[in-house]
Amino acid sequence: PGIYVMKDGPLVVGTDSLVPGHPEHGQASCLCYHNDVPPPVKAQLHCPIGPSSLPPASLNGDGVGFYFTGTVPPDYDGVARPLQFMPRSSVSLSAPTDDALAGLLFFEDRSAPAGRSFEVMSDNARRLVGTIYMPRGTFVVSANQVVADQSEYTAIVVRKVALSQAPRLVVNANYNASKVPVPHGLGPTSARPALTN
Repeated sequence: PGIYVMKDGPLVVGTDSLVPGHPEHGQASCLCYHNDVPPPVKAQLHCPIGPSSLPPASLNGDGVGFYFTGTVPPDYDGVARPLQFMPRSSVSLSAPTDDALAGLLFFEDRSAPAGRSFEVMSDNARRLVGTIYMPRGTFVVSANQVVADQSEYTAIVVRKVALSQAPRLVVNANYNASKVPVPHGLGPTSARPALTN
């Protein structure tokens, strides 16, 4: 439990290694997993071309909050991605119940550059309890399986939501079933649920 500050770098869970034997050591870009990226670009990025030998990664925690601040270098396509849950990852998180980030699972610095992308590609990110607050960012769900369906509640406050691939994003509202508080103005303290522009 606790607050984790991600400053000047992304939180990446479950990435694969680059093509074996390539002189540039490192991890595969999340663009390797996007269906709309053409094969020549994937080759230029040295994306893995077969199954990974790495075990799947996992990120689990109760009472955790992630604060994203600073500058994240953009990827090949010019988009900065402070959060990347890759396809071969397992994620289960619930927000803190007290202190400064009570109820806030992900919190983007309000002075962050606009247009950053927070991507959930994991096919096993079924528990995200709390509020996702990215006022200047885009929350991208591009998993092939259901996301957040095992959460008591998930509140999303973002500049933009983007769904791609074949995702099913579940936004539960069982607020009384969780000890994670809902920030004032959301959930049961709001007048009514709404999608706004």
